[in-house]
Amino acid sequence: MKAILITIGFLTLVFVAKAQQTDSVKKGSADTTIYDNPATPPEFPGGRTKLYAALYKNVHYPAKAKEDNIQGIVVLDIVIEKDGSITNITVKKSVAPVLDNEVIRIVKLLPKFIPGKDKNGQPVRSYLDLPYSFTLATDN
Repeated sequence: MKAILITIGFLTLVFVAKAQQTDSVKKGSADTTIYDNPATPPEFPGGRTKLYAALYKNVHYPAKAKEDNIQGIVVLDIVIEKDGSITNITVKKSVAPVLDNEVIRIVKLLPKFIPGKDKNGQPVRSYLDLPYSFTLATDN
């Protein structure tokens, strides 16, 4: 009997792990659930290349950051809503407030994304990490 219970417990863990591979879910009600890893991730129209082109086109390296030689990668955690709009912008990895705020400013200007989808193909709210690298040119 113990062997059967252990086997059932093991199979349950395997099925739960499989489900989490495609549709990892953060807590919330049906309308507020935010997926960590939807079956189809959200995408910027035109892909990552177009996304970074839009960011690069609009970003202004803050003068104070240039003066103080502040460089690094800011990582934002954003939520892409079911309609593709961007909400819940938070700084996951900060370099300096002046650079963090610049990336946030630019992200707020972006057009809607193509939303993520669950395993049934339905649009879902989902998280997206968005890194942006600030690098100053050297005079060599």
